[in-house]
Amino acid sequence: MPHSAASLAPFRRHHATLRLGLTRLDMADWLDSAPDMAARLALRRARLARHPDALQALAHAGPAVAEFAARVGAAAPTLEAIATTIHEDVMLLERHGEQHRLLAGILLFPSDWRVADMIGKPVAAIHARVPGFGDRLAAPIEHILGNLDQPLQRANWAITETPDLVYAPDLAPALRFGHITPENAGSALALRVERQTLTRMPETGSIAFTIGIHTAALDSLPLDLLPALLHALGAMPAAEAARRAVAAFAPAIRGWAAQRMNA
Repeated sequence: MPHSAASLAPFRRHHATLRLGLTRLDMADWLDSAPDMAARLALRRARLARHPDALQALAHAGPAVAEFAARVGAAAPTLEAIATTIHEDVMLLERHGEQHRLLAGILLFPSDWRVADMIGKPVAAIHARVPGFGDRLAAPIEHILGNLDQPLQRANWAITETPDLVYAPDLAPALRFGHITPENAGSALALRVERQTLTRMPETGSIAFTIGIHTAALDSLPLDLLPALLHALGAMPAAEAARRAVAAFAPAIRGWAAQRMNA
């Protein structure tokens, strides 16, 4: 079934920022489909041509890559074929000692990180910049990965200054959000949601972590979602709010939401 940023938004249920929010996944709904699938795949091919370093793999990743490629019907047992077959980016994880590490990855639509910087690293190191991850989530996630016996899914979200599927900001928050006002926040800001799934591959035992990106201008969000968005912005822990530069845009969002809800 097709998904959207609004339907996936985890704050709809007032999930706290540092919460896994995992639910069981029906494999019939594993990979995304969308009305713009052809355009999405064309964009993925263009991105791959310009950014071949968005595909990374350790030397022994071949069997896991081949198994995933067969699972999704890719034309060849390669990362290149996978990357232009499905809607999502993919990270393949392997057990390495007491941790899971990134064995291979496809990241054509990044959310402010590069797979080339993370290949071979354990999950905790990949998420080191997330405040509180090491203390609160690293151990639970490793437990889940080590005992994964059914597909799972979750969603992650952010507010960005662009609806583009590629998000790689290189400017300071004051420059990225300095023009945002209550009058233009609805059209200038976007809700960016990552639909994430975890599935163990039966033959190699590797874990496929898929990332499907959905974006929407704030003006397009349903009215009943706005109170939950405002609550999520206000309830975000200070360190995480600082990482996301929430202070740079939250006042404008509150003003915009008030105007819209009172119209």
